[in-house]
Amino acid sequence: MSDQVSPETRLEFERLITGLLGGNLSEAEDARLSQIIERSTELRQLYVDQIVSDTLLQWTQIDYSDPPTEPEPVEVHNQIIETIQEQTLVPSQRRLESWQSAGLILAALSATVLLAVFLWPGRQKDRPNNLAVDVPNSPTIAAILIDSEDAILADSNGDLEYGMPFREGEHLKLDAGLVRLAFECGSGVTLQGPAELEFHSAWKAVLHRGKLAAVVPEEARGFTIFTPDMKIVDLGTKFGAEVDATGQASVQVYEGEVTVQSRKAPESDKALLLSAKATSRYSQSRTDFTDISLASVDSSDRVSLPSLEQIQLARNGQYPPAMHTMPLSEALSRLGKIPASVEQAVPAKAWLVEDFSPFQQNETGKGVFHPWIVDGKFARVAILDTPLRWQGISGDPYVVEMDGRDPAFPSICNRLETQLPTPLNQDFCFSFLGRYQGLDPDDFFALWFDNHLGKGISHSTRPNAGIRFGEYFARLKLDHQDNRPVTGDDVRFFLVGRLRKSSMSKFSQIELWINPDVQSIGPPDLVYELPPGQGAEVLSTLGFRMGKDTEPHDKLWIDRLLIDFDLTNVLQASPTS
Repeated sequence: MSDQVSPETRLEFERLITGLLGGNLSEAEDARLSQIIERSTELRQLYVDQIVSDTLLQWTQIDYSDPPTEPEPVEVHNQIIETIQEQTLVPSQRRLESWQSAGLILAALSATVLLAVFLWPGRQKDRPNNLAVDVPNSPTIAAILIDSEDAILADSNGDLEYGMPFREGEHLKLDAGLVRLAFECGSGVTLQGPAELEFHSAWKAVLHRGKLAAVVPEEARGFTIFTPDMKIVDLGTKFGAEVDATGQASVQVYEGEVTVQSRKAPESDKALLLSAKATSRYSQSRTDFTDISLASVDSSDRVSLPSLEQIQLARNGQYPPAMHTMPLSEALSRLGKIPASVEQAVPAKAWLVEDFSPFQQNETGKGVFHPWIVDGKFARVAILDTPLRWQGISGDPYVVEMDGRDPAFPSICNRLETQLPTPLNQDFCFSFLGRYQGLDPDDFFALWFDNHLGKGISHSTRPNAGIRFGEYFARLKLDHQDNRPVTGDDVRFFLVGRLRKSSMSKFSQIELWINPDVQSIGPPDLVYELPPGQGAEVLSTLGFRMGKDTEPHDKLWIDRLLIDFDLTNVLQASPTS
């Protein structure tokens, strides 16, 4: 029995379970499904979960294609808003063949399935009277978290985990950053802090303050956002809403149409129709309307919404998609058979030396592996036929290869990161060789320095150097940068940087040389300095991030990363040159 499931087996399992629940499995497919779930604990548990979910759906005849027409008023923050009409559960005959088709495996799981069915959380008010099971009430899931960017929760020490549910009646209070949500009805919402969103149902939410944007596919037409005074009903479109500190709301339609109506107005009053093609904006208070923008970090999008791929995975119960981080040593082991030896191309005289080679050695001749964490799905150690090179600076065949972003995955793509051996608390220099293949005007990559690791962190408020929107750039925090144009879509580069501290012991200046003359280095190409008193006192982590708007087929190769306190030590020619 093995829990290592290949992507091919996982896809086959998903196809077979879909056929099982639809009653369309052949005998051979039935046998194959039994074989797959017998071999994997993970897939066996997924199988049980699918059977439980399907059983509940068979017992419930609820049409989610349209929102309710006869709302029941509920008190929310002393305001009346409508709820989805009460649904009636009608037991229906379960297809016995779909229970029997898993053969011996299902027999072993039947007790687990039955127990899960009868203990499954549900709303007490939705149970038909003839079901005598008395279990605690658990609110229905309204939405799940699919993504976040530098999000900080208000009054909470908890973590935001991709796939975590938000139930009816819960509030999401965000001090800063972005979160992206998939509602059960099929809508996607981005919330930007500071903000507070109340989850009322799969179809409705209350924006008490802050900004949001929503993308609403046709099947979720009727998705509704309430503000303290307004009711915004989407007609299959993209729109934004903002509530200021006084509770006054603004609405902007990016695509399609929405209706806007006062919550205090009689139902008979005609709602205001907003259309992207005509009147696209409405504000309760502003005469000079400002666009409602929710931009992702280092993205050219003015309004950054959940992708349709993310929403679809969430609706299928497959979010978050499988992600796998691994130490660099494991990434190297995946190369399989490697050459007997490769002469080390990087000089040993530097504070940090990394060539991503299995033969890397320190000054004593012992092998060295820095504790890098690799995004194993989208980054790997690769072998190039021709090493990366600039003048006398050369790497070896081993590089870290990073892919662009898959739109079904989170927008923050930290492909490679590590904790430094000791924190950097004095002026230091760095250099690395790189190549970006598939570069577009909206692409982004950066080497960053920070004091944190983890998903959902962009590291954009700390020193970065790389390529952003068709330009080399160096910055100390977001929108505080210097830049120079890049030409071409297959770019090779040698970047050399220096971070300096101010008299107040803060890293307040960054310098960057782009493909410099290593024999006679001149002044830096880019320089940026923060005002006195700003900047980090120490830096203890570093990594590489790909941008949200990169494509899955984009490739970034990195080699020969050096850090030292002397500029000449990161400009040393390779021993073989």
